Amino acid sequence: MKSSAPCWCYVPAIPNAASWVKCCSTCWLKKNHAQSAIRFATPAECHAGLNAALLHKHVNVYEAAKKRHPKRRSGATQNWQPVRVFI
Repeated sequence: MKSSAPCWCYVPAIPNAASWVKCCSTCWLKKNHAQSAIRFATPAECHAGLNAALLHKHVNVYEAAKKRHPKRRSGATQNWQPVRVFI
């Protein structure tokens, strides 16, 4: 579940820009960026236990696409099993 809320930090002045980039890029990566190593879920979704339901939706979407265009999607679909151990 992607968060549409902006990051809580903002840039009050140019001298604080470096700390803002460090803070907000980390915040964005954890909450909004779906990472391929954890099956295109965000770290926040994995930590909250939401990734299994999300991955189940991916299976349904890919299987439906495979039925609509069997020649285009002839091989096996991607591994959509939840990653159990991650750092």
